[in-house]
Amino acid sequence: MTLHDELREAEALLDRLEERSGAKPDSVTEDTPRNEDISPDVILVGIVGGTGVGKSSLVNALAGRKVTMTGARRPTTDRIVPYVHADHERLLQGVPALRPYLSTAPGIHDVETIRSLVLLDLPDMDGLIGRHADVVEAALPFLDIVIWMTSLTKYADRLFSDWMKRHSRTLDPSNLFFVLNKVDEISEPDPVRAASRLEEAFRARVTEVIQPLFSSFDVRDSCFTLSALHPEAAIPGNDFSTFKAALFRERTAREIQRIKSSNRIALARNRMSRAQARLKIEERAREIAKERAATRKDLISALNDSRMRHALESKLGRRRLVDSLTRDIYRRTLASWPVLPKFAFLLSPIASLAGNLRRLRHLTPGIDGGAPPSNEPLDALLTPLLFERRRRRSLVPAPCLAPVPTQLADLDGPMRRLESKIEAIVSPDSLADSPASRPSRARKVMIWGIILWFPLIQPLLEEILDPDGGTASLAVRLSWRLIRMTGAAHLLVSAAFVALVLLIILGFLRALAAKEARRRVLDAIRQQEFQEDVLRELESVVAPELGLEDNKLAEDRTLLDDIARRLRAMEEAIAP
Repeated sequence: MTLHDELREAEALLDRLEERSGAKPDSVTEDTPRNEDISPDVILVGIVGGTGVGKSSLVNALAGRKVTMTGARRPTTDRIVPYVHADHERLLQGVPALRPYLSTAPGIHDVETIRSLVLLDLPDMDGLIGRHADVVEAALPFLDIVIWMTSLTKYADRLFSDWMKRHSRTLDPSNLFFVLNKVDEISEPDPVRAASRLEEAFRARVTEVIQPLFSSFDVRDSCFTLSALHPEAAIPGNDFSTFKAALFRERTAREIQRIKSSNRIALARNRMSRAQARLKIEERAREIAKERAATRKDLISALNDSRMRHALESKLGRRRLVDSLTRDIYRRTLASWPVLPKFAFLLSPIASLAGNLRRLRHLTPGIDGGAPPSNEPLDALLTPLLFERRRRRSLVPAPCLAPVPTQLADLDGPMRRLESKIEAIVSPDSLADSPASRPSRARKVMIWGIILWFPLIQPLLEEILDPDGGTASLAVRLSWRLIRMTGAAHLLVSAAFVALVLLIILGFLRALAAKEARRRVLDAIRQQEFQEDVLRELESVVAPELGLEDNKLAEDRTLLDDIARRLRAMEEAIAP
């Protein structure tokens, strides 16, 4: 990816950032002309200044011949007059945005050392014709280097400071030259001392204007005093040769790339700084933290109320959650008993039907084992907290935050998330280090004794007891007669009795599982870590706008960091 493409991407991100800050995007679009649209290896140098400061004379002096008109008539230049190498004669004609403003008589040269430079003599900035200022504004997006030119009588004018303030955000100070012309007009007895004082005064004036805009920039190497009319004359203070050498020095491809990109990078960084100031990120973060701390304090105080705790536990311990956990614990318990899992499987259709009938009754008792839920619903207990937030905001405004909502957010979503967390905490699957135990010997004896008791009782009674004799008790004789009366149905009666006993055992185990499920849910709700989750979810109900503000703040920070990283990388890529 080229540097040009990286700049385009950074500017697109800046557009998004400015839209998020509520400002109109300050960048140009894909269709807007840029200096890269002319040529990647040509540097455009614009000479900017007021009326009569000698801009055209400077172009002629740099060219070594007359390229543009000079004279007492003002303004002399009303179009852009380029001084360009013969190879680039038609270069600017290919730019539609500049074509209407170009002079029909450009200056052409064949000096190879300055082949990559195009000098532009621009109209006066302070002329009476408003169109001239429009011409300069149209040319500015294409300029890589700007020469601000003034004279002995105008260097202290407000035009310089006003223009720099207006355009500083689009300029890299290292691409600026400041020229004081007409030192040949010094008329003092000691011209050397006068020229020295003038240089110091001019440098002080430039520093005064530039320092507030570019605090770390040293203007000493960018300020020149000269005589454009007598460029080669040995006049005190005439630094034309030094200025020409600095401007016309041969530049590497890397230097050209740096010059062409640095102005746009400077503009991008300026836009980022202004968007960051509008977004008020640190102020928003402080207000969010302050509002969240106050809301959490209110919630903690409310959760200390028994009514709130009971309502929350009823809401979280609804029958669905307890039943689900009960089934898990019940299945795990059955695995430690012989025969019972298979017996429970045979009874599963009946159990499923009973469960469906119970659900049809719409009973949702809380986790207290059957007591109805709290008479006061949770949202009714949370509403006063919302009113307290509105009252507090009216007393202590938070201008960076959205207004406090007039009603609570939906409770269902937060409650579902909390139920899911409870299930993750209390689920037997979360206790992987406690595998189900194998059936113990006592349980095997108990179950198999029940199953085999009746098939063996009849033969034992027949062999040991004589029902007709007197040796047997009345109860035994009556039992024996009952068994004989059943005849072939004896085994069925035995099986029914065994099934009844096993069913009682299953019911007992189910009750124990339900009790354990309720205990686990209560323990999970009262865990400190889960209480933090409760506070977080209830905060999303009482103060939903804080979550939205947090997300926006995180997105703004991420976008700012991305833009800053891209600009840093580009600055490092073009660093000398």
